[in-house]
Amino acid sequence: MIFIFGDFNAKSSIWGPRDIDKRGEILLDLIIDNDFLIVNDSKSLPSYSCPSKGQSWIDLFLLRNGSCDNIISWRIDDRINFSDHNFMDFEFSFEISQNSPKKKSWKLSDLNWLDFKALISSISDTMENCEMDDVDFFVHKFQNAILNSCWKNRKKRVTLGKNAIWWNPFLEMERSSIRALRRRFQAISEPNERTRIKIYFKRELTEYKKTCIETKVATFREHLDKIVVVNTFDSFYRLIDDRSSSRDLVQILDDNGQEIYTCRDSSSNE
Repeated sequence: MIFIFGDFNAKSSIWGPRDIDKRGEILLDLIIDNDFLIVNDSKSLPSYSCPSKGQSWIDLFLLRNGSCDNIISWRIDDRINFSDHNFMDFEFSFEISQNSPKKKSWKLSDLNWLDFKALISSISDTMENCEMDDVDFFVHKFQNAILNSCWKNRKKRVTLGKNAIWWNPFLEMERSSIRALRRRFQAISEPNERTRIKIYFKRELTEYKKTCIETKVATFREHLDKIVVVNTFDSFYRLIDDRSSSRDLVQILDDNGQEIYTCRDSSSNE
């Protein structure tokens, strides 16, 4: 995790009640580009207080590779000190909560876009007459509607059937190894190590998928070979094959020594 504390002399309504200025815009772009979390509360006491210059919210606490669940408490304390800046008190936990809900994410390519657009259009039509008195409530409601639309129109995952004839114990072990490697990759927070493990995981995942495809093809070919061997139509194929010798073909004769050309003639002589 990365902690950054500083007097940035930047203003924004995100971490204080003042309107954003030029420095605030630059700092906000930096925060977004580097995926930092702003711990400050915009409704807190001012972090800077000077009798001659007034009050301001310019001291920030930024966090990376962490979440709000790790922050137990945070506040600005205006107790007396020998600086124009007030104390910033916080309590932080490095333990990861096991009860935190798993975040849902979807790939845009996995959405059924036609149904998604239709559902979003119907939702927006119903919300046109909503009053905008409470913007936070309106945004929260629309956000939940989008999440529900994504969940309803996601592509269903195709699970492997228990009776798949191409599945074998070797692929079972390979799948377990890939899943363990994926969990290891997801648990790493250090950027360089995470990148290294990610590259290794992607390479192993590609080899695993390649092995699955090769196993499917080989199993399917073996299955086709068995069908060709036991199929009775194979004999008719051999009759018209150029490699078959004409000596294998024998003309059927009746009791008088006459040649028989139809099945009816053959049955009448029995």
